[in-house]
Amino acid sequence: MEEMLAGARRDGAIRTDLDPGVATTLIGETACAIARSRPTEQLTGAYITVLMDGLRPPSR
Repeated sequence: MEEMLAGARRDGAIRTDLDPGVATTLIGETACAIARSRPTEQLTGAYITVLMDGLRPPSR
């Protein structure tokens, strides 16, 4: 996971102000929330969209 996050940071695809441990926890906990709630496809998409929007670097 750390290698993947480091690569995303180098590519400018993920924000640099998040600790890798925090980013890993956010991703893992989102996956657990999706699994626990057994949401519809629409709700699963919403979980992932909100997570990914939050991980993206701010607009320049």
